[in-house]
Order: sequence, then C-alpha cells, then structure tokens
Amino acid sequence: MTENLQAFIEQFYRIVNRTQRMRTKKISFDGTPELQTASIHFIEMIGKHDQTNMTQLAQLLGVTKGAVSQMAKTLEEKHLIRRMKGADNGKDTYFALTDEGRRVFEGHELLHEQMYTQIEGILSELTPEDLEKAERIFSNVEECLENYQHTL
Repeated sequence: MTENLQAFIEQFYRIVNRTQRMRTKKISFDGTPELQTASIHFIEMIGKHDQTNMTQLAQLLGVTKGAVSQMAKTLEEKHLIRRMKGADNGKDTYFALTDEGRRVFEGHELLHEQMYTQIEGILSELTPEDLEKAERIFSNVEECLENYQHTL
C-alpha cells in the first residue's frame, strides 16, 4: 500500500469515526429535550415533508416501518411530533411536528446552515472538474464499502 493510499484511508476512517461520535452525542436546541442525531433527522424529515406517512418516512430515512413506529412513539412521548390518521381511509398514519418539534427542526436547520456554509467555502476553491472527481471517489468508496459489507 502506498503512503498516499494509507493516508487517505486513515483520514477516511477519522471522518467516519467523528461522524459516528456525532451521531451518538445528544443535542438540545434552545432548551428543547436532548436528542440523538437519529431522532433529530426523524424530525427533520417530518419538517421537510409535511403530512408524511409511515411508509414514506421509512423510505426517506432508509429504515423499516417498525423502526419508524418505535422512533415515533419515543418522540410522541416527548411531545415533539403528533400522529394522525389519514382523512381519506383512516388507515394511513401521518406525522406532524408540534411547536416544540418545530423548535428542534429550526435549530437543526440553523446548525446545518452554518456547517454547510463552511463546507461551501471549502468547496468553492475547487474547480467543477475537481468536484466531479471527488464525487466519483465518494461513489467508488461507497460501492467498495457496500461490496465489503456483503462479505462480512
């Protein structure tokens, strides 16, 4: 393995590990309940996709409907979301944010805006060709990880 490849892989693992640590850290926005990233992203999807049903939410998050149901129960108990039955047939379950859930959503959006502004500043130094190469690298690494996962 070349030194460049070794350095790339080590940096990749540092980024992955930092991301994992961020996912488990609990965050509060201006006095809202402390939540882990998975819960915040659940709230984010409801906030961005008004009147989202359970199936759609599962697809958006890449999880099972059972996982959605379990997370929804937890967030309902914290009064961050509310569950409603569809008006059309009463079978579908839809979700909406409560006022407190809206505060979490808005706090998270502000946090993302700050982070994305910083990343955008970094990426603005790259040419469109550089960005295309970076996208190909990410895509290829993602495919490698997908293939590797199937061998485990």
